[in-house]
Amino acid sequence: MTADERTLFSNLRKQRDDLAKSKLPAADKAVLQKSVDAFITEATKIVAVHTELLKKLESQQAERKALDAKDKALFAAAKAFPGKLGAVTAKKNGALVSLADARKKAGGDASIGPLMATIQDLNMKWIDLSPFQDLGDG
Repeated sequence: MTADERTLFSNLRKQRDDLAKSKLPAADKAVLQKSVDAFITEATKIVAVHTELLKKLESQQAERKALDAKDKALFAAAKAFPGKLGAVTAKKNGALVSLADARKKAGGDASIGPLMATIQDLNMKWIDLSPFQDLGDG
């Protein structure tokens, strides 16, 4: 319960107690006080539920903000990833040239073709950036 709500409830109880000082008939005062007491009981429950909902909302907003920050960091890393491929691409190309030369010298050795294909398949895996394409949309 917030300080503002505590103040309101305090005022409400005080005003309920002030009914006893009113010029209303005693029976009417009793009915009014009982009605206000019932309201206070239910209002206290509602304030507790409302407070809990606000806490959950704040927590969820904080989690969402943290996830947004993680998304931005991941997007930046994914965007920078192609720039990191230079060295490995050079090594891949060098290996493929060496394997092609070796295949010519060896007269088409059967072990070289699958090795070249596997290198190309691996290369295709890391140059496929499609899993990251939606990161910048959020």
